[in-house]
Amino acid sequence: MRDAIYKKLIDVARSQSLISYDDLNKELDLGLDFEMPPDRDLVGRWLDEISTHEVKGGRHMLSAVVGHKEGGRVVDPGKGFYGCARALDIYTGGDDLVFWAMEVKWLHEYWSSH
Repeated sequence: MRDAIYKKLIDVARSQSLISYDDLNKELDLGLDFEMPPDRDLVGRWLDEISTHEVKGGRHMLSAVVGHKEGGRVVDPGKGFYGCARALDIYTGGDDLVFWAMEVKWLHEYWSSH
């Protein structure tokens, strides 16, 4: 499952876009119910593993292209993303949305040329 998510996130970054958690769930037929805490935790673990792999490989947090949808657009990746960034020692706090925007910008630029 993680491989499919990883490939999808690369495709999203290459297309210089974002994807919501719900759309990721639907498009990959993950069968998750985000009303259930264990399912939210599971997708969070998968995304953290992908981001950890990417950061250790010298890239940025690929999970930045996934977020909560509000009013038809992705508006924020959520607190799990920032917690993972802190655990990886790449973010100490300050302005969450600025950090997220910088990660997304890097991912869009990098993956659209790779």
